[in-house]
Amino acid sequence: MAPWLYRDDDGIEFTLYGFTFVDGAYLETVFTGAATADLEWAFEAWRSVTRSGDE
Repeated sequence: MAPWLYRDDDGIEFTLYGFTFVDGAYLETVFTGAATADLEWAFEAWRSVTRSGDE
């Protein structure tokens, strides 16, 4: 798992790019928002991403 956080002044205050790597594959998640005072929700949402089982 690896996150990158970018701050932007062009309307969107932040963009969080999160990468989750599993078995040679990866999932990129992108969260954007304007409230930079509390970014914990974005990190928690990214950490909650899980791989579903093959059914």
